[in-house]
Amino acid sequence: MVFDLQQQHSTLCYYVQNVFDVAEINTRLQNHSRIEKPEELLEMFPLFYSIVIHFDKVSITGRDQAVEMLLQLISLEMIDVQRQIHRDLSIDDRRFHLNIIKMLSCLIAEYIIRFDNDQTNKSLDVDMPPSKKRKKAKASKTNEKSSLTSDSLRDKCLKGLCDIIRSHIKPLWDPSIIDEQFVKCVTKPCYHLIRRTDIAKNPIVKENLPLILTIMINKFEHAREASIQFIQAVKLYHSNSSLLVDVLNLILTNYQDTSLAIEFLREIRETNFVVAQADNASAKTVAKFIIVMARFDPDIIRTHIDQITDLLTAEVIYKTI
Repeated sequence: MVFDLQQQHSTLCYYVQNVFDVAEINTRLQNHSRIEKPEELLEMFPLFYSIVIHFDKVSITGRDQAVEMLLQLISLEMIDVQRQIHRDLSIDDRRFHLNIIKMLSCLIAEYIIRFDNDQTNKSLDVDMPPSKKRKKAKASKTNEKSSLTSDSLRDKCLKGLCDIIRSHIKPLWDPSIIDEQFVKCVTKPCYHLIRRTDIAKNPIVKENLPLILTIMINKFEHAREASIQFIQAVKLYHSNSSLLVDVLNLILTNYQDTSLAIEFLREIRETNFVVAQADNASAKTVAKFIIVMARFDPDIIRTHIDQITDLLTAEVIYKTI
């Protein structure tokens, strides 16, 4: 497997020559020692990647252990990079930290999706029968394990991804470079979760997902792609539209960044949205989203009123039908 990590001046590839089987994964998890430095990820990456490959076959406790190890690596790297980022880092040092951050981000992002897709949340240790010594330990931890589900681990990973993105990491990139691979890697689990019915009711998701997207839009020029994703989400997954409103609110109030709102309105015009959806409840949902947007920044609506008049008219017509 080739793990492609695009850097400032070159493309570096991280090779996983051998994917471990489940038995080897369990052995390595059981024998792992205390993590002390973020660069240990370079040796541990094959283990984390092998868990992705055999995700459904690795026990929930094994996956939980892997998540805790990843979160520890994230914490160590964020402390290390924040301590050094304001110094005059050499090109090699900057590439090193970018490498670690990209590997951690892509791993944790993939884990979010795998945990969310998992349908065996309540199955504990099905592939690792407990020994007699472990039976007593298991009995004493029943309450703890009852809360150990794929959803809870997904939420831990989402918070870990947010911890990376909200850290001051953008200076590691050359200002002239837009790292599309990194942006896609980070935003992919966010758009995946938006498709999950009523995920906006989850407090961890509601707190972290909008913040991740807001930073990616403001710092990594993600507005254009985000506008396309937002229109699809508003049309098809309107139960989670509050998450999109939160993104819009954050980016306008915290950064005074109008790029997302402008791209959103432009996308409505370019896709001839009204013609396709005027007789559909989706038009109503999008119109409501625009009305909420107007409350945050009325000037945007005034400037682009020609683009949305038909859609707002469709909203009025829809109400009268």
